[in-house]
Amino acid sequence: MAKYSQVLKIVFWFWFLFIGSEIKVFAQNYNSQKRATVYATHFPESKAKINKFIRQHSIRIQKKEEMAERISAEFVMPENNLAALDSLIPSLGWVVENALTSQDFQQHIRQIKINLQDEAEEQNRLQEQLRQAALEAAQKQQLQSRLENSLHNRKRLQQELRNYEDYDSLVFVAINIYDEITYPTGNRKIAFVNMPGIEYSLLFPENPKTGTSNDLYQGYLIKYLFTRGKSYLDLGVYKAVDNNRADSTLINELFLINFGQDFYPRHFGRGKRKYLNLYTCYQIGGFIINRNNDKHNTFNPNLNIGLGVEIFKSKHILIDNKVSYFLPLNELNRNLRSLSYNASLNFVF
Repeated sequence: MAKYSQVLKIVFWFWFLFIGSEIKVFAQNYNSQKRATVYATHFPESKAKINKFIRQHSIRIQKKEEMAERISAEFVMPENNLAALDSLIPSLGWVVENALTSQDFQQHIRQIKINLQDEAEEQNRLQEQLRQAALEAAQKQQLQSRLENSLHNRKRLQQELRNYEDYDSLVFVAINIYDEITYPTGNRKIAFVNMPGIEYSLLFPENPKTGTSNDLYQGYLIKYLFTRGKSYLDLGVYKAVDNNRADSTLINELFLINFGQDFYPRHFGRGKRKYLNLYTCYQIGGFIINRNNDKHNTFNPNLNIGLGVEIFKSKHILIDNKVSYFLPLNELNRNLRSLSYNASLNFVF
């Protein structure tokens, strides 16, 4: 059994190395090779686009694999379709690789033609010698063997020349499109973005207390989204509505900074729709309080947990809103913990 297993391993590795080398040689025969890797936010749409392009522009498909979260294709197309492919790739999603490698085979083709001419002259010379009457058997056998070798070399060179002519003005394309990760954990590469924005918030304390908290705060924040995941930073200020300045110890302002992440449920589309994407979220950070008497300004940690719905999402704009629970992690917990509503607008910068 062990011997049989060892034989299987040898056969497998031979097959793997042979197939891999064949594909590599296949690609290297072309004047140009295009390789692209894309992480698609809207994977089904991107998959449909690349399949349509392959149907319209490829002349031969070397390999194609379609899975739930990935499509991989290797195909050959005319070189004059490169501009159309370069226009398509950025529309598929976040491009992490888009490389074109070109080779000039003209010098090699010229050398093949020179070698063909040399072989033709060699054959004529050998055939002329074989027609001579005064030849010993050993000499004739030697000349015949050299002629056969020359004929073999000439056929090989002719086939090589035909191969290069077949590949002339063609491009070998290898493209991989992945369903881009829509939450910031996991083993896939995260897509970083630059999406600043503004956020408006209302904070409703559960147990407002005279001398500590107001009934309502409204906030103005900068929300900087830096992954499509989504991960973001919130920085801004909450101000008490109808501030009672006679209450000298009342907290009239909260200066806040938070780090947050949103998570899309797998069974609700994972954030792929343009409208009404459901998500859960958390924020962790801290805030500095300011009182009417300008005393006791301290930094306080906080944690928020919430539920949100993206109203509209495209590659360039995100309109979002959520409800969360604002939870101070110190002695202010009882009188400042609050229900909050946030609405935000982010855009690609």
